[in-house]
Amino acid sequence: MVTKSRSQRLGDLLLKHNIITRQQLDKALKVQKETGERLGKVLVDLGYATDRENP
Repeated sequence: MVTKSRSQRLGDLLLKHNIITRQQLDKALKVQKETGERLGKVLVDLGYATDRENP
């Protein structure tokens, strides 16, 4: 199980554990900026991660 310390950001943590790629994170961050949605929801909506993968 992946644990998240308070100092790590979600995208960095998912990259570190090879759950998403840099390109996927960049796309998700762009969508997040446009929509105002939380990053975890954007990643799931784009099909890059599942709810179970989100720490």
